[in-house]
This record gives sequence, structure tokens and C-alpha cells, in this order.
Amino acid sequence: MFKSLTQKFRAMGSLANLFKEAERIALAEGQVEPGAEHMGMAALTMPDDDSARRVLSLQGASPEAFWDAVGQQYSDALRSVGVEAPALVHQDNTATIALKPRGLYKSSESTKDLLDAVTASNKLAGKTAFSAAEFILGATNPKFGVVARAFDRLGIDREELAAAARTEIAKHNSN
Repeated sequence: MFKSLTQKFRAMGSLANLFKEAERIALAEGQVEPGAEHMGMAALTMPDDDSARRVLSLQGASPEAFWDAVGQQYSDALRSVGVEAPALVHQDNTATIALKPRGLYKSSESTKDLLDAVTASNKLAGKTAFSAAEFILGATNPKFGVVARAFDRLGIDREELAAAARTEIAKHNSN
């Protein structure tokens, strides 16, 4: 029972850190609510879980390349309506826009959908802990447009990425 409680508290702490980092990334680029792309980047930068980075690395990509691919989509969208966009912040992680967290955690629908997918996967597997790779697996679903298109832009086959994520998750679960 104690082990189960410890795992639940550890999972809650990891999720809280993930949400906090996703919000920080979104705010740094001037977005009020984090989207699935911010959750993906937060999963890729988790200091205590490098499973998402390993999965992406197996596909020949880095967190920076992923973020650049997301940023290119933002730039392309803005350019299509005649607006030039600045580059996204990812190197020194300093905010360029003075937005602050707004109390209760709020996120975009894509973040909620991604979290629902990860939670459903965990419930199906009967576990309470999660790994960062689960957010990469969930984000391979084409309904997470920006993230899925970022993988496409990087030349990453989403089915291969999903398979690598499943392998990494299985390793994580066996520990």
C-alpha cells in the first residue's frame, strides 16, 4: 500500500512539474494557454525522465529540432496572412513577453485531449505512474495537428515513433 501511495504522489509531482513547464513555455512565447505542442516540449525537457528525449533521438531528432519545427508552423501560418513572426524561445528559456501564470491551471483543448489520451492509456494498463514517452506516444495521433505536423516536418514516421515510444514505456514500466 505504501509503495502505491508513493507512486501516486511521485506521479502527481511529475505531472505538476510537466504542467508548470508547459505553461512556462507557452507564456514565454506569448500564448496564454499551453497547447499539446507545449506539453510535448515540456515532456522532452523533463529533468528526471529522459524517455521522451530517447524516443525522439531514436528517430534522429532533438528537442530543439522539434521546437524549431513547431515554430516554423507558427511562422508559416502568420506569414500566410502577411505577418512576420519572431523566432520561438528555446535556447536560454527566457520569456520575451511579460505574461504571468493566472492562478488555476488552464490549457487548450489539445492539451486536455492529450492528457485524456495519456490518462486513458494508464488506466487501461492499470498503472498510476507515467513516463514522458507517453506524451510523445499520445501526440503521434494526427488530431494533435501542430505536434503531428512537426513530426512530419522532421521526416519522422509517426507509426515508427509510436512503436519506439511503446518500447520505451514498456522499459519504464518494468523498472
